Amino acid sequence: MATKLDDAKLCPRCKLPGEETAKIPTRKRGTYALHMMCRNERCKWFNTGWLVQVNPDGTVPDPVDHKQSREPGFFQNLGRPDPALARRIEHIAENQLEQETQPGGGEISNPRAGK
Repeated sequence: MATKLDDAKLCPRCKLPGEETAKIPTRKRGTYALHMMCRNERCKWFNTGWLVQVNPDGTVPDPVDHKQSREPGFFQNLGRPDPALARRIEHIAENQLEQETQPGGGEISNPRAGK
């Protein structure tokens, strides 16, 4: 008889067992996430990953569709970065690109090297 963890390791599309590629500790003590990958070349999810949460007691909670729930998702802020932080990151990237594309550029010295 398959356990809930065994079921969670099945590809959501083709229902074949996925490959466990990483065990990721979480902030909650004893809880971890398994990163799974579908390796079925005939599946639409071939080389697509998903996460399976495993609680300290070995149970696997039901999956949550964060698009439907009101609780924040794991990647909640990736699509809506702080505007000031986004401008700062863009400025840093523009400066680096400018330095790397100038004649004699291409390599930026590390001011902390050798310390």
